[in-house]
Amino acid sequence: MGQALNRLQRLHLTGCLGTLPEWVLHSHILVKLVLKRSQLTVDPLQQLGELLNLKHLELEQAFEVTEMRFEAEKFRELCFLGLDRFDKLAGILVDAGALQTLERLSLARCNSLMMVPAFITTHPKLKCLVLCDMPENFDEAVHRYKVGFAHMDVKFKVWKNGGPEAVTEWGAESPTSAPGHCKK
Repeated sequence: MGQALNRLQRLHLTGCLGTLPEWVLHSHILVKLVLKRSQLTVDPLQQLGELLNLKHLELEQAFEVTEMRFEAEKFRELCFLGLDRFDKLAGILVDAGALQTLERLSLARCNSLMMVPAFITTHPKLKCLVLCDMPENFDEAVHRYKVGFAHMDVKFKVWKNGGPEAVTEWGAESPTSAPGHCKK
């Protein structure tokens, strides 16, 4: 089993973990990590930010937090970040130098997130923003400051029939521009 763990590049963990297994935190070739309903007792972002090759991170009800902070020099290779069902999340802070390679951001069902995090409108590489069942105030703020999102594709989705369905979208070039940018 040790040999297999040394070659592990993609990992999906669903269910109550309490704490992240140590071997996950030491997997330096891990490219994709999905944690769903993990109920971690400690915010793992500092530790996960040390995974040098992590390009894709999806977190759904992974831990309870009112504020997420992405520190400088962390998540150096991350291209996709998905946050789903963080009921108490009220703010996302991104330090200068953090999430430099982020191209796609998905926010879903984060019911306490009322303000658009500043980094979303200023991030130079962010090409795609997907919002699914976000609070009405959040969606309205995105529409109100549409000019701040002119450099990216934005999709608004609602949760129907067991999955997200697109309601509206607009993009940098046209309402259906750059189909490759917003895959999810």
